[in-house]
Amino acid sequence: FPIALVGTDGSKMYIKFRLLPPEGETIEMMTEEEQKNYLTYAFPQPEGTDSRDPNFLQKDLEERINIGDGVKMRLQVKTADQSEATDLGFFHPLAMWPNSTWQTVGVLQLTELLDVDTYWRKIKHAPSNLLEGMSIIPCVSTKEPNFINHAREIIYRSVQNTREILL
Repeated sequence: FPIALVGTDGSKMYIKFRLLPPEGETIEMMTEEEQKNYLTYAFPQPEGTDSRDPNFLQKDLEERINIGDGVKMRLQVKTADQSEATDLGFFHPLAMWPNSTWQTVGVLQLTELLDVDTYWRKIKHAPSNLLEGMSIIPCVSTKEPNFINHAREIIYRSVQNTREILL
């Protein structure tokens, strides 16, 4: 989803980001059959034939971090000027933004995982916890593509409050 960046002079631009494997490395991709059955692959049902642990991705990440230099991913961004945001389609996560190309800005390296207590009590993750000068793009209707960000903020805050009560 696009994030708004606001300059000290009040100018605004938008940014999208994505994470990719480091240059020259590939990630394990789904087979054609798995792509056809994506929902079953991503969210295996108890009656399905998927024998993997429901937390297999978390365990894989832990193993990869524990046996080496961590997990590296390239961070790429696309930027767009405020003048390009001419309609709501611009804010859709799949919008192409044809006037911009993906630029690699760095490599992220995960070297440790936080325990649940640290994550929920100290970081207090929420979609609105952004760096200074960044903001979630406001919306006025549930029909706007960026409405999901506002819904996530409300849901995350509610879940976090519940966890604090239970922990």
